[in-house]
Amino acid sequence: MITIPSAGETLRVATAVPLGTTPCGSVIILHEWWGLNAHIQHIVQRWADAGFVAMAPDLYGGVVATDPKQAEQLMSALSPARAMVDVAAVIAAAKAHPRSNGKVAVSGFCLGGALTLRAAATLEGISAAIPFYGVPREVSYQGVSAAVMMHVAVRDQWVTPALGETVRSTLAGLGVSCTVHQYEADHAFFNETRPDVYQPAEAALAWQRSVAFAAAHLAS
Repeated sequence: MITIPSAGETLRVATAVPLGTTPCGSVIILHEWWGLNAHIQHIVQRWADAGFVAMAPDLYGGVVATDPKQAEQLMSALSPARAMVDVAAVIAAAKAHPRSNGKVAVSGFCLGGALTLRAAATLEGISAAIPFYGVPREVSYQGVSAAVMMHVAVRDQWVTPALGETVRSTLAGLGVSCTVHQYEADHAFFNETRPDVYQPAEAALAWQRSVAFAAAHLAS
């Protein structure tokens, strides 16, 4: 865990770096409504093991939800504008990292997936966006220049396949590359700490696709 400045405050960032000295791309991971918990920190390490500088900001200031009610309260209290300030700070830190090749992707889950698309639409310096079952409300996609890969579960009642297709067609109309992958699964199927929804085979496929996508768009 490191700290970086953001809007005059201190932002905690879970960080992992791959072995070696070769410059590499960076991946910013944005957490679910639960906060920066052990599951997200494990994903940070997985990205590093895959060969990327990986950084996940703590958008809740150290609080981790333990039940859905608390998670909903934390998510509702989070200012999207302030979240973008923190994400921008992490992007800058990633680009300045000694191992960075200067290219950055953003990925996230649920709340973090929605913030991933918001970041791609409103922030500069993003080469790829990889949202998992998250779409922001009331966001113009005019500013998106990053390539996008969306992961959508067919049984998700929030980010439905139809909503994923709407985002894809909107981005296509703006000349932005967007691929939407659908999975025979429920919302949060990537989260191995939730046996009620976790789908190992689908999660493995989504991970394989995400790493390949990041590697293609973050290559030096």
